[in-house]
Amino acid sequence: MATLDWDHPSASQFITAKYGSNLDPDQNKFNLSMWMNSDSVHTGCPKFSLLCEQMLHNGSPGILFRDRYEEGNPLPHQPYVSTPPCAEMAMSDDGDGCHFVAVNLAGHLMKDGTGIDISALRRSSAIALRFADDAVDVSLSRTWSKGVYDKRRVSINICGVADLLVKMNLPYDSHEAREVIEDAFAIVNIATKLESVKLASERGR
Repeated sequence: MATLDWDHPSASQFITAKYGSNLDPDQNKFNLSMWMNSDSVHTGCPKFSLLCEQMLHNGSPGILFRDRYEEGNPLPHQPYVSTPPCAEMAMSDDGDGCHFVAVNLAGHLMKDGTGIDISALRRSSAIALRFADDAVDVSLSRTWSKGVYDKRRVSINICGVADLLVKMNLPYDSHEAREVIEDAFAIVNIATKLESVKLASERGR
């Protein structure tokens, strides 16, 4: 991932850097993004029109709205400067990072195969949250920076969706399948937030 400020004198060259490049995703994996404020976007701006043309051509550069990112920055004295390749979060220049854990939905199917074991998924989500938070401490003692420790950013997601739907005999694109996955996301979301509150009260973070 390479980022450049919208007001940089070489912004136009940066915007067109991938024009005419190989669009094969197996060979072209380097992402470009422009740092800009949301009020920088307006019609009639030649540079913004150029950016839109390049997005249409090859999906790059992307846009990172600095003002929107900084609204949620828990440590404003460490401003964000970039993102990981998938842009799932903003990162500062202090060795920033996030610990990701995925809960396997296929392992939470009820014995009769009719649906997800909600109680088990709640327990697994809570354990995953604690595991990810513990990993922050382990990482700090090795190669990660204090910024990672101060923010303690973790992400709990799901995996095993296809395996779950096969076991439930549900077509991947069916309405029933979407309902199952939406419910699973909701369970994980609520369970991890509740556990995060409990963890904060226990550890004082």
